[in-house]
Amino acid sequence: MMASKAAPGTKALMVLLFCAASLVAFGARWFLYLRQLAIVRVVNGLSSELVDSLKVVMKRQGALLAVGFLVVLLIIAASIACALTVIVSAFLFKKGSPLAFVPIIMVYASLFSWLTSMGFIYTAAFLVSCAAVCEKIPVSRVIAKGLSLSVRAFPRTLLGGFLITVAVTILGPPLYLPVIIFCAADAFRLGYDASGGNIPLHWQILWSAWESIVDMVVWPVCFIFYGLYYADMKVRQEGQDMADELAVLKVRYESENSGEAGIGSTA
Repeated sequence: MMASKAAPGTKALMVLLFCAASLVAFGARWFLYLRQLAIVRVVNGLSSELVDSLKVVMKRQGALLAVGFLVVLLIIAASIACALTVIVSAFLFKKGSPLAFVPIIMVYASLFSWLTSMGFIYTAAFLVSCAAVCEKIPVSRVIAKGLSLSVRAFPRTLLGGFLITVAVTILGPPLYLPVIIFCAADAFRLGYDASGGNIPLHWQILWSAWESIVDMVVWPVCFIFYGLYYADMKVRQEGQDMADELAVLKVRYESENSGEAGIGSTA
């Protein structure tokens, strides 16, 4: 009787602990995400120190949340468009018809378009996030600028996103070797039977902690790539390097003229 009364309270406590742990994990992931974007500003020469860069990125969290919301909307829209095309193709398909190949082609074309869209959205999300912390402009203009630069170099953007994804995928697994070796040795020591399905608690804790360490090593490489690629697109498409040189020359010219004016007025 007492056990049946305690069970609901125990379940509620477990749910509460799970929610609290999820919030802590999300907060840690978000803070790591901000620090990685801070590295982008340092690599692009927009901030001299990581601490100063992080302060700037912290002020742009609203823009980053807006970018994330837009990415979710784009993924949903692309998925719905693909699903509707497949459904329409299923209704149009008639076995034995000379035009039966048309709905089949529509299905394959929609799936290919969906995969291409997912790859582009994934890559553009990183680029727009880099734009959000590198540019001091409103959110709407940041999103428009990031997407515009990406669309104008569509094949190159897709290829770059694919290559860095492959690089990160290849770089990650070898970093898990120490944990895999430890768990294998520990399983041999304990006589662990995998058919039971119960993973030892200390393994779960080790894997979670090690996964965070691997993320801190692997994902900065990804963000640095997208930050440098964003800067490269600004140079190629907007002539940012020439604009920076002209700004330096303008400041130098104004300082020299002001100095000459000061000497003339003194004379």
